[in-house]
This record gives sequence, structure tokens and C-alpha cells, in this order.
Amino acid sequence: MDQGIAALAGASIGIIGTLIAAHLSGRQQRAQWRRQVRRDAYGAFISRYDAAVRAGQAAELAIREDRLDTGIDQNFAEKVREARDALVAVQLEGPEGIAIRAESAMSDLDTWAWGLDLLISGDGTLTAEETLEFTDGREEKCAHALAEIIALGRKLLTR
Repeated sequence: MDQGIAALAGASIGIIGTLIAAHLSGRQQRAQWRRQVRRDAYGAFISRYDAAVRAGQAAELAIREDRLDTGIDQNFAEKVREARDALVAVQLEGPEGIAIRAESAMSDLDTWAWGLDLLISGDGTLTAEETLEFTDGREEKCAHALAEIIALGRKLLTR
């Protein structure tokens, strides 16, 4: 009888151990999957945001060199739209801290694009000098925001 109880207890412990191991393994797999989804979201936003900043630099240079007929403004606007589209995944995947920082960075990029668009559209709202003064520092602000998002993303993905 004692051997039967001991065998039953041993089997029970084995089953419980297996269930606990399976549970922990499932949690680890879910955490790894979650990090991969976030990595993809952050990577897509970062690469598109960087492309938009580079397009903005080219657009600003074209304005300064009076080369507005090159279609460079449409390229900047398109890159900004692509970055804004990629922002949605960051907002969904979070966490909130990086989503808020990415939204703020996107606001800086939108403001830069809006100012350059006002000048390029030639509606007379701002002169070239006023526009460049208005947008002055936006490039640096956007580059700084990008560096912050990269650092924050790294920190979040290595937890």
C-alpha cells in the first residue's frame, strides 16, 4: 500500500512539474513573440521617420537653392505620410511611453512639412525667409527625437 501511495505521489509531482514547465514555456514564448511584434513596429516607424527626415533635408536644401520644380516637396510629403502610417503600429503595440514620444516626434515632423509646404505652395502666407525661420531647428529636433526613440526602443526590447 505504501508503494502505491508513493508511486501515485511521484506521478502527481511529475504531472504538476510538467504542467508548470509548460506554463512557463508558454509565457516565455508569448513574451518573445511580443518583443518581436514591438521590434517590427518600432523598426518600421524608425526607418520611415528617418527617410522622412532625409527627404525634409533635401526639400529644405532645394528651397535654399531655389530648386522648387524638382518635385522634392511631394517626396517629403509622401515620406511624412509613410511615417505617420507606421506610427499607428507603435501606438497599438506601445507601451505608452514610446507611443507618446513617437507621437511628439511625428508632430515635429508634421510642423516642419507644413511650414515647407506653405512656402512651396506659394500662397503668400509666409515669405521664404519667414518659412525658413519658422522651420529653423526642426531638422535637429526631428533627428534628436529619432535618437530618443531608438534608445527607448532598445531599452524596452531588452527588458
